[in-house]
Amino acid sequence: MNQSPTTTELLLQFLSLFVPALLAVVGSYCVYAKKQNDKEKALKSAIRTEIESAERLEHIGSYLDYKRDKNEENGENYGDNGNEQKNLPYSSAVSTSLYEGQSFELGLLGEKERTAVVNYYSNAIILNDMVSAVREFEANGEEFPSAEYDYMKWQLDRVRGLRKSALIHLDSDEVPEDTNFD
Repeated sequence: MNQSPTTTELLLQFLSLFVPALLAVVGSYCVYAKKQNDKEKALKSAIRTEIESAERLEHIGSYLDYKRDKNEENGENYGDNGNEQKNLPYSSAVSTSLYEGQSFELGLLGEKERTAVVNYYSNAIILNDMVSAVREFEANGEEFPSAEYDYMKWQLDRVRGLRKSALIHLDSDEVPEDTNFD
């Protein structure tokens, strides 16, 4: 006689298939989540390092101060009074290579972190373009319009503020809602 399996036997057969499959799914998810978390930490660290290394901002500030002083004195060179000729950095003002190369990974960051990073880099790219334009004018022996220096100074100050914002957002998971660095 053929006996049909009891409910207990069916349940044990089901569990013997279901439990290992469930453990495999949960284990795979945990491994995936850890990899994503590790990628996020590595990306944050790399971006933080690139943003922190923006020391050329001070060189640009010195250059703009020199140009402002020179323009205020009707074009006289202040070199004799201790205000030496300042030059722009020869490379880009702010490094954006990591951002440009890893922009597809920004989705790993939280919304506030991503927004702060994108705002910083977007404005840093504008500043880099402005520095390139000044260098091009100077290479051609032309004077960059003084009104543009004022805008460039404003852009520099904006990048400095956005730099602080990005670093704070990358360093802290708990930035107050009303914190605004723009």
